[in-house]
Formats: sequence, C-alpha cells, structure tokens
Amino acid sequence: MSRLTKTGLTSLGNQVRMTWDYLGALRSDLEWAREMEADPKEIEELERLVEVGKEAFGKERGMTSPIPLCGNSMDVAPAKDRKGNLIGNTKPVMLLVDDVSASAAELFAAALQDNGRALLYGMRTVGAGGAVSEYPAGVYSETTASMAFTILVRKNSSQYEGFPATDYIENVGVHPDMVDDYMTEENLLQGGKPFVDRFLAAMVEYINGQNEPTRVRERLAID
Repeated sequence: MSRLTKTGLTSLGNQVRMTWDYLGALRSDLEWAREMEADPKEIEELERLVEVGKEAFGKERGMTSPIPLCGNSMDVAPAKDRKGNLIGNTKPVMLLVDDVSASAAELFAAALQDNGRALLYGMRTVGAGGAVSEYPAGVYSETTASMAFTILVRKNSSQYEGFPATDYIENVGVHPDMVDDYMTEENLLQGGKPFVDRFLAAMVEYINGQNEPTRVRERLAID
C-alpha cells in the first residue's frame, strides 16, 4: 500500500478477542523488549497494547478497541527511496476481486477502497476478515478446530444489499465498485474473453478514455 500513494493511507484496525494466554504473550514481549533495550517507541507501543489487553480482558466479551496490524499506527506512510524521495505510484488503480479473495487480499482491497485509491472490479470477496488460530478439539483424538480470534475493522462503514451497515469484513466481504461475474457459461465457452473485454473497457473508462481497448490489451500482452 505504501507504494501506491504519495500522501499516505489509513489501513484497517484489528480487534482482538483477548485471552489470558494472549495477554501473557504481550507481557512477555514487553519484558523482552525492555531487557533487550529495544527502541523506546516499540516499548511504548507494547506498553499500550498490554494496557489495551488488560482492559479488554476485564470486559464481558473481551474485545479490544481497534489496534494497528503492523507497526505503531494504522496510518500507512508513503514509500521513499534511500534519499528520502517519495516513490509511490499515483496513477489510476483497478483491482480485481472475487469469491476466493480472502484474508490479506481482503484487507488490501478494503484499505484501497476506503481511501478512494482504487476501483474494485469483480465479485464480493470471501468475508474471512480475521486472524485464525488452531485449538485442540478433543481429548481422545488429534482433531483441531480453526477459530478466528481477531476481527478487522474498516476505516469506513458501508451497507450493501442483504447486509446491515457495518465496518467489518467478517461474513460481509469487500464488495466491488463494479460487479462482473467471471464464472459464467459465456466466459467458459470463450476462454474468459468477454470478461477481459469488459474489464479492459472499464479500465479505459476509468482512465478517462485515453486509450483504446485494443491498445490496452496489447500493452498488457493479453490475447
């Protein structure tokens, strides 16, 4: 994301279902950071996370407030080269999404959409927005169960047909700005050409009609 902006973006927050072992892991990280004389900003962030975790653990549902996924902030700074020059791309971006886009792919799509940085094209994503861990599911077997223990929170709240207004991805997914289903008989019989043609036409329209579809196709080396 940092390479697609010169002004910065806002990522998604992450609400964590706080448990005693998770809180213990945060405290252990903080102790190690202090002992290893880590960067003061990192220690400060770990201290904040421990306090957020303690507060959530004392609540009925045990969910934290949205916390950063990476680093000390939900703000994504633009990429720079070694000399400090901004190197992010500012040209129009179209992003393909569908019903197998999940997890980090959904986070990426949601962040670009929330910041108005990309036009999303395709179908609704899976709606699996959260970190997953495995837990033993039985004493007399080797069975495990996968359970989400975090939930992603978008910058903007949206409402789509058939869903309530929400700022979650979980069970809702990321909905494209332009809907187009690739999984059709027409595309099956023609090798996906109708879908690609419509996508390229939408791309041309998105960049204000500066290129003909055939020229865009040649540039992208698409048959």
